[in-house]
Amino acid sequence: FLAAFNQNPRAKLYWGGGMLLGLAAMLAFAVMERLVFTGLWEFSLPYRISALFSSMHTGGGHIETYLALSLPFIGGLFFYSVRWGGPAALILFFTGSYVLLATFSRGGYLAFVVEFLVLVAGLAAYTQSQSRAQSSIGRWRPLGIGLALIGVVALMTIPAIRGDVIRQRFSTVYEDKAIRENHWLDAANMMDNDWATRWFGMGVGSYPRTYFLLNNENVVPGSYKIETESYHRYLRLKGGDALYMGQYIDVRAHRHYRLALDLRSPEGKPVNLEIPICEKSLLYSFNCLALSVKTANQSGWQTHELDIFSENVGYKRLGVGKPVQLALFAGLNPETVIDIDNVELIDETGRDLLANGDFSHGLDHWLFATDNHLPWHSKNIWVQVYFEQGWSGVISLALLLLAALAKLLGRISYQPEASILLSALAGFSVVGWVDSCFDAPRLTLLFLWVIAVALLDLGHAVKGEILK
Repeated sequence: FLAAFNQNPRAKLYWGGGMLLGLAAMLAFAVMERLVFTGLWEFSLPYRISALFSSMHTGGGHIETYLALSLPFIGGLFFYSVRWGGPAALILFFTGSYVLLATFSRGGYLAFVVEFLVLVAGLAAYTQSQSRAQSSIGRWRPLGIGLALIGVVALMTIPAIRGDVIRQRFSTVYEDKAIRENHWLDAANMMDNDWATRWFGMGVGSYPRTYFLLNNENVVPGSYKIETESYHRYLRLKGGDALYMGQYIDVRAHRHYRLALDLRSPEGKPVNLEIPICEKSLLYSFNCLALSVKTANQSGWQTHELDIFSENVGYKRLGVGKPVQLALFAGLNPETVIDIDNVELIDETGRDLLANGDFSHGLDHWLFATDNHLPWHSKNIWVQVYFEQGWSGVISLALLLLAALAKLLGRISYQPEASILLSALAGFSVVGWVDSCFDAPRLTLLFLWVIAVALLDLGHAVKGEILK
């Protein structure tokens, strides 16, 4: 497949264009998210966007990782003489800068600076090497464009800097650094102490399970499980570090609803289930109905019903409003265990707004979200690779990056695409120092694609045509 990709110049064109189309779609959705939940220029609320990354339901730096890998491709539109390339590049660049600001990610900010400098330096090196064929103005074009963009981005940051969130984020740099270092050390201490683990790790995707069982941070994450009893499925929730099992529903403002569900305490003790109905993004809640149900002091299934008036939850202005989610939360006590079944939310017409409320199809239509991201992420790609794949994984990743670096540096004087790929890998590496970027399979695939293209010999026939 890679051989066919390398031999077809249009494949590289499609890939470069696809990167920009994907970036444009993500940026458009991120701007819409800001409009719906906070407003475009509101930077005083601690709201961090997630855009199209549902994988961020446990936190993580997925959106800034994607931006680090994709923003450098805008450089191709700036550099090549495409009729519509300049305006498109400006729109993508300024929108991308705005969305990056709205992530409030310190690692993302640093990655942006690093990859921007790498891209400008690389393209400047290319134009200098082509000096015989260009005027002196053309040779300094990348540097001039870069300086102009830096000035505009600096002006864009003024509203964000005036907000409280960015100042608070940077005021806790040293505190968060200490937390992350302890977290990395805890990850290493949780690993099995044998040669096989040291060389091949604990297994891909094993970190959350291992953290749940062995962490030294005095955290007991909440958990869930689909249980089966006499061929009948139900949901079992356990309390602990906040975990909400939620489903988005079509609730309208100022309407009456009836909530019904079956609950059971396996030990026959009274337990309390919180059922917030909130206007909610993936991670942040607004304007909630705080509902709860408590079981009686007896064993066996108990049916509970609540009559609800939605008040302002689900209010829409001009047909646009925040999405509404019903969530199930067992509380913060790790000893709390609740079995849940036959959840229904009936509207005034008798329609059940919940899908798969009996969990007969597992967790279809349901998705959990957490408040604390540390139990789910090791927060560093090198720690992550070492934990999951051992020294063999660390060495392999290092060799891949070094090989790509050597290949791109060797082509930077005659292939402007090399600067774009080098910039993307530089930004990814910076974000990866503070986030475990490989937790999202889509981002892992994208990173490996960038590595693969970097290692391919593009050939003289297609030089300069990936984004042309």
